Amino acid sequence: MKTKLILLPLLALTALSAEEPQETAAPTVKQEHGYVSFGLGPAPIPLPIFSGGYRMQSGHHGADASLQVSTVVSWTLLKANGYYLHYFNPCATSEFYAGGGVTVGSIIGDHGGWFTGPEFVFGKQYLTEGQHMRFLQMQVTFPTVSWMHHHHVDVTAFPMVALSYGWGF
Repeated sequence: MKTKLILLPLLALTALSAEEPQETAAPTVKQEHGYVSFGLGPAPIPLPIFSGGYRMQSGHHGADASLQVSTVVSWTLLKANGYYLHYFNPCATSEFYAGGGVTVGSIIGDHGGWFTGPEFVFGKQYLTEGQHMRFLQMQVTFPTVSWMHHHHVDVTAFPMVALSYGWGF
């Protein structure tokens, strides 16, 4: 009985003094890089799109700025984009993101003009085995307001969708 009375407080003290395993917080993902990408759009007219930009990330939050060019025989589309990006589960090796911002551009050529509108972006960013950043994303612009060469204002009644694949450097 005496042994039990002595062991019981010792066991209680041991249990109280044992350190609980502490969860270690995952390191915050902080990265920034330039990139180039190639894509098709805007749907429903899939033209080749070439772009270059700069992206930065700190944890769940990020920003992206890019310039895009798309051309066909009689006109060229130049476009500048700025986005806020939200990374759902920050991980430098593979992560999904969504964001929004604004686009401003110009159509150069016959019946040229200017356009602007809100733009939404959804994508997946990942590292290859060689530790090179890549991404696949979809951009949706809706609605688009444009001013054509005769000062005619037009609002696009359907979303403009573009898909692109990018290489970071």
